[in-house]
Amino acid sequence: MDFDGRPHGLQGRDLSGDCPGRWVSLKNPKGQRWGQYGVFRGEGGYGVTIVSEGPGDGLTAVAVGYDAVCIRGAALTASPELIKELADGLKGSLVVVAGDGDKAGQRFNRALAEGLGAHGVQVRALDLPGGASDLTAWREADPQGFPFALHKA
Repeated sequence: MDFDGRPHGLQGRDLSGDCPGRWVSLKNPKGQRWGQYGVFRGEGGYGVTIVSEGPGDGLTAVAVGYDAVCIRGAALTASPELIKELADGLKGSLVVVAGDGDKAGQRFNRALAEGLGAHGVQVRALDLPGGASDLTAWREADPQGFPFALHKA
């Protein structure tokens, strides 16, 4: 969905390991493109939106009650048009960027913090604990303690 709740993209993931393409998306219609992000609304009412590199981590955040914006890939944060569109949709929410624990994830966090901040959006970066590779791996390491640990972080 986009920020207004309209469908504007689709991304699927092979969980079996049998598909040569781990992630698959729709082909762009001629002369147009599908959205580069998806918005998922959580039920927590926290006033915080977690922005993740992909849908897996976004859905992990939503399961704990957070609103989430999932960007299809870290490299997309180099697009000024995408940053502007995200900033327009995120105004009024505290944004927590939650890139993966690798160098690309850190670049993702920096690019979003700088880009969204330049548009007046309040942004914080999430530090993943204990070498977790991403938000979902953190949850998998401690399913019971994860919700409280995420709130605290």
